[in-house]
Parts: sequence; C-alpha cells; structure tokens
Amino acid sequence: SESGKALQAGTSHQLGQNFSKMFDITFLNEEEESEFVWQNSWGLSTRSIGVMLMTHSDSRGLVLPPLVASTQVVIVPIIGTDEESNEKILGVASELSRSLSVSGVRTHLDARANVRPGMKFNHWELKGVPLRVEIGKKDLQSDSVTVARRFDGVKTTLSLGNGYDEVSSQITFSLSAIHQSMYEVAEKKLRGSIVEVETWDDMFTQTLQGKMALVPFCDSVDCEEKIKQGSP
Repeated sequence: SESGKALQAGTSHQLGQNFSKMFDITFLNEEEESEFVWQNSWGLSTRSIGVMLMTHSDSRGLVLPPLVASTQVVIVPIIGTDEESNEKILGVASELSRSLSVSGVRTHLDARANVRPGMKFNHWELKGVPLRVEIGKKDLQSDSVTVARRFDGVKTTLSLGNGYDEVSSQITFSLSAIHQSMYEVAEKKLRGSIVEVETWDDMFTQTLQGKMALVPFCDSVDCEEKIKQGSP
C-alpha cells in the first residue's frame, strides 16, 4: 500500500499432526500400521480482495480491474432541457448499452432523471467502475461519445460513425488495455518496494522506510525470535 504496509496472503503452513489427532484422521503405513496423517495447508482467500483495493484505489474511492469489476462500463446520459435532444440521447445510450451487453461487457445504463450528471460521475467513480461513457447534446452534434477511464482519468472521444458495434469493440479493447496497465503499475510498485539487505541495521532502516527487506535467514526459531524482539 501507499503507507508501506503489506498483507500476508497466499501462504502455506505445515500443520503437522495436530488436526489429524483431533479429528482422528489416519492412514495405513508401509508396515500396515495405523498412523495419524501429516497435513499442510495452502490458501489464497478473500484477503486477496483487500490486496486489490489497497493496491489500486485512491482518495476518490475504488479502482477496480476490469476483469473483476461487477460493472465494467457505466453509460451516463447528460440530459438537458431540450426534450427532443434528450430523447435522442437516451436512444443512443440504450442502443450502445445493448451492443455492449451483447458483446459480453457488463454494462449499466444510469438513466436516473432525478440525479445530476456530476453526482452520477462521483457515484460511479466511488464504486470503481473502469469506464464511464458520457453522452450529451454536444456528443450528439459530433456523432460521438466521450469515454473516461477510472484508472488514470484519461478521456477519449469515440465516433459513432461506424456503428455501435465498432464502438463496443473499441471499448472492449480499452478494457483490456486498462487491465494490463493496472497490472504493470502494480508490478512496478511491488518490485520497487523490495530491497536486498545483508546487515541487521539495514533491515530495520529499510522496513522503517516502508520497504520489504529480502534477507538471508538461518531457518531457526531463534532467528525468528530475535527479529521479533529487535523490531522497532
């Protein structure tokens, strides 16, 4: 995270025979004698969701990778006082929503009439929806839509001249590009947070600076206890 903290996740544990004795789990060994099993555990739990939120989100709310976002694209019609334009805007929004859904994109059309566009933008940014499509009167005049990326705030304009399916294809490609960019940023952050150290003092200096120290370890309980007791 930005604070230099990390989560323990995806770990493995040697459970020994503690649980097998508790639940009477046995097997026959080579001498055909009954023996309690030795157990291990491995797990990548829902804690990984916490890792995702810590890694990508910002002060404005969630920032979700497109592959895991429940809503990948939200379409926001920008309604004004011109009823004729409003009808056309909603028609374009509905057609684009249909095309995206047919393409397999998880899409939501926010056609709420009692909520201003700015409030809708904030609402969906808070929820971390990867892409927002804006359709207003000016977009109609230029036969286009405006697309905003939650990940980096970049806005682009997509022409409707080649049809809704072409716009859907461009949006699908953009979702893939966002996912890859988010992965690369997270990987760079991770690599930049790991430092190799060889001395006791360097280990604590680096960890106090929010780094993860990669250190030689003697693989004994005594070493582990020394680190626990000596940690600032």
